[in-house]
Amino acid sequence: LLKLFPRKYRFVGKKVSLTILLSNNKNIKKLNKKFRNKNKATDILSFPSEKKLNIKKFYYLGDIIISLEFKKKVVRIFIHGFIHLLGYDHVNFKDFKKMINEENKIYKTIDARFTKIV
Repeated sequence: LLKLFPRKYRFVGKKVSLTILLSNNKNIKKLNKKFRNKNKATDILSFPSEKKLNIKKFYYLGDIIISLEFKKKVVRIFIHGFIHLLGYDHVNFKDFKKMINEENKIYKTIDARFTKIV
């Protein structure tokens, strides 16, 4: 999937990694409560390894936890979590618009190509 992302998100020439955990709503609710103090299930949780992105030759982006109970939109959910690992957030409306624009750019880039290989 990442190979279909726009070039600027592929970190060419760098060793960039992340962890993905596929979960269910029950477990993601526990994690959401533990780490965000929100006692409800969510489609995704993202935990960047650093507050500010500083890609070196070897870099660990962080962790993404996706609830598989949202199978129909798992690609879009992954993109959302990936963007969070890069430092985007949606605390206020200005940041939300910026983040959603980046998500849409990535989704549009991969959508047609991804559906051909799945």
